[in-house]
Amino acid sequence: MLVHLFIVLIAPALTLVLVPIVIARAADFGLVQTANARSSHAGRRASGAGIALALGASLSGLLLALTDDLTLIVPVAAVLGLALVGFADDLFDLPVASRLGAQIVGSLIVVLATAGPGWFDILPAWLALALVLGAALSGALWINLFNFMDGIDGIAASESAFVLVGLMVLCAVAGLPLSGNVLFAGAAALAAIVFLAFNWQPARIFGGDAGAYFHAAAIFLVVLATAGSGRIDIVASLILPAAFLADAAVTLAVRAAHGHRIWQGHRTHAYQHVSRRFGHARTVGLYLVYNVLWLLPLALLVQTGLIWAGLGLLLAYLPAIVFVGRNRAGLPEHA
Repeated sequence: MLVHLFIVLIAPALTLVLVPIVIARAADFGLVQTANARSSHAGRRASGAGIALALGASLSGLLLALTDDLTLIVPVAAVLGLALVGFADDLFDLPVASRLGAQIVGSLIVVLATAGPGWFDILPAWLALALVLGAALSGALWINLFNFMDGIDGIAASESAFVLVGLMVLCAVAGLPLSGNVLFAGAAALAAIVFLAFNWQPARIFGGDAGAYFHAAAIFLVVLATAGSGRIDIVASLILPAAFLADAAVTLAVRAAHGHRIWQGHRTHAYQHVSRRFGHARTVGLYLVYNVLWLLPLALLVQTGLIWAGLGLLLAYLPAIVFVGRNRAGLPEHA
């Protein structure tokens, strides 16, 4: 157990070492963002530091695979690969088709390496294949939605840490052993928490696409792996990111309804509207309060069977949808 603890702590330690290096060398690699009309910050800031926590957490994950669960190697490598794609986008601004293709392939690998094999054992081949492809497309969509939500200081890393820790709590309640994917969740969460020291308002550096891709892919892996154990209610897992999903989905729907190109950058998410009134830190705090005091208890109630799963989803998503709607999700600032 001490060996596992040491391996998990590699992730935050390496993040603590690598992020200052990225800050110092960001200008050399063209990783400095200048604020524009779509930005929620002012001036110039270093970006791309998500690759630091991705490397730290992935190293922990691969070492955990070698010491605890070899089946973890492929999905963790896929998560790291997705983070590298995000970092390449930070550096070179990849075409949309290239990014989307990589996201689908990376998500497909994660699905096939975690939940996929079991589906083929218990379901007709056509249905298992449909589920695998649907899950891979859902993974790519989740990565993009998470990336859209990474627009103010601290929001992405704090959301990632919350969801991953929340999944660990669900596993503890279900009696799953503290090993494999659960320990990887802990490593990724600790890396995200350390990164917050550099990314909290006023942020010294941004995670960039590398960070958003890693956070989303790590959550996707842990959700699939824990649900695949048969002891974690997938609905309980889907309740945890309700605040992020509601804001991203409503914003996307409203922009599409108004004829906007949904893949273009903007700053019309509800959290961005709120942050312009109350600041980044207070906005992130508001989302965290909703997460910790409302979503986590709901997820636990569903996991323990104390409330019906459908009711849990309704209670998680309806208030979030009402909140983002009242805060003009998807509408321009002057609306």
